[in-house]
Amino acid sequence: MNSAVPKARRIRLCRPLKRTDCSLVSDGAAALVLTDAETAKTMGKAVNIKATAHAQDFLPMSKRDILLFEGCTVAWQRALQSAGVQLSDLSLSKPTTASPSPN
Repeated sequence: MNSAVPKARRIRLCRPLKRTDCSLVSDGAAALVLTDAETAKTMGKAVNIKATAHAQDFLPMSKRDILLFEGCTVAWQRALQSAGVQLSDLSLSKPTTASPSPN
């Protein structure tokens, strides 16, 4: 074992991830169970995912306005378009971020 490598970089959390591979900002957990539509219909509660989307902001921070949330806006627009719905069609929304909340 190379003692020149800091211990935090060597600790494995879940193979192959080491402590330094994971986000330091973490305040929750999530789980997702995927199944086919027929099996889901037999369950007490099921959700049909109509769309997913992903976008990234520009880095470095000096090249963007952090108050515009451009990456979030693009991801929402893509997901809504892909699902064929508008924001006003949603009865519940729970967006999350890996950034600390100001509240």
